[in-house]
Amino acid sequence: PKMLELQKNGTRPSLEALGDDSDVAEFNAARQKEQEYWEKLIQIDPDSKKYRFEYALAFENVDNKKFHDLLSSLAPLEKPGFAPAHQVMAVNLIQTSVTRNSPNANLLQAALVHARHCLALEPDNLECKKIRAEILFVQKSFGEALADYQDLLKNDVRFARRVLQIQTILGLTDERVSTMAESLSRLETKYISESRDNTQAWGLYLSTFVDLGIDNGEFERVAEVLKGERVLASDDGRIARLNDYETYLHVRWAQSLQLGDKPTELQLEQGMEHLKFAHEKAPRNEMLLSMLTQLGFREDKWGEQARALYDPAKDTNAPASVYSQMGGRMFQEQNFSSAVDYYEKARRLSPNEPEILNNLAFGYLVSNVETPEKALNLVDQALKNAALTGKANKPFLSPIYHTKGTALMRLNRLEEAAVAFELALEGRPDSEKILQQIIECYLATNPKQAEVYQRKLQLLQEKQKPNGGS
Repeated sequence: PKMLELQKNGTRPSLEALGDDSDVAEFNAARQKEQEYWEKLIQIDPDSKKYRFEYALAFENVDNKKFHDLLSSLAPLEKPGFAPAHQVMAVNLIQTSVTRNSPNANLLQAALVHARHCLALEPDNLECKKIRAEILFVQKSFGEALADYQDLLKNDVRFARRVLQIQTILGLTDERVSTMAESLSRLETKYISESRDNTQAWGLYLSTFVDLGIDNGEFERVAEVLKGERVLASDDGRIARLNDYETYLHVRWAQSLQLGDKPTELQLEQGMEHLKFAHEKAPRNEMLLSMLTQLGFREDKWGEQARALYDPAKDTNAPASVYSQMGGRMFQEQNFSSAVDYYEKARRLSPNEPEILNNLAFGYLVSNVETPEKALNLVDQALKNAALTGKANKPFLSPIYHTKGTALMRLNRLEEAAVAFELALEGRPDSEKILQQIIECYLATNPKQAEVYQRKLQLLQEKQKPNGGS
């Protein structure tokens, strides 16, 4: 029964999902019967690809090698075979890729081939089109990805965010304006007329409308819609969702005012009003607490107002993001031991967050609380987790590689340190500090390479002079 419950909507459970040994035994017994059933049907009709496909699926999470081999016979990489098998192969290759330490380009490319074979056989297969679109996006083939996402958008308006994102990347300003206007109108129609009696559908479409409206800076429009929905809301579930949407709206509205970047008094006044509104709706919202923490560092009336709403120093149950911010503040004040304490608290709550692991590792190095080896272990874990969570872009990874280089320098592993600093430089190519650290490493290990980076540093310094060094 538990297996059948977990297999609703065609999903097949892993053994881990089943729980205790009796569940696993029941799962294996059921799969054995399933295999025998399809074997008998294959004997009746050996040419049936459908029977052979279902037979292959009966080995998933039981004998994964046989599962893969049977699917491969139905869905060869070299040519189109059986469309459902190509779809499953694509999904499995993507899952294998993202569970490794870093994204695997070969696996993703193979998944893309399977998705294309599936679409050659079933041009209207939306799942395979979604797979192809997402892989093309990851591969930065934005033009091809946009065509797929635009097709998907015709059937599901929730793909609007990805279409808009690609149009922004490609500089398609007029098209983006048109997509935004059309999508917002479609969403209003969806949650007002088509999903009024379906709470789940209503929530999905309304949340997408809120996201798109905020992305487009239409805060007033979103606020009016949510106000109207609140008048009509009759059950606790919808009211709770509206509280969440309104909180998110007003926190993002405050963020749009750039309160952390030398704001004007008017920006601070407006931002504080939005944060107070959000605080009334959801006083423990993490985004809200993070913004109040940042504002609370100010030594003026706005800082006082923020601390009156939320004082992180008195919060024994603060979220990880707040502890991380407090650690950063302690770093700025050169109170390194307190910074490490806050980062440790953040890691206990969010042990896999790359930024927190990196901050803690750097704290170890600066404060000498722990050994460079322990800092290096944290940094390697941060890099692994960044890849797994899709954050492996050069600007995000730059500070992590910088910390790794610093740890390796402490261990006198200068050649490895130079490589780490070079990777850090890719995300911050105008950093004099990183260039100087690369030069320091290469002076001891490879003087000719040090000369290359000395020239780069000289060019950068000349470029940064007034009038480009003239």
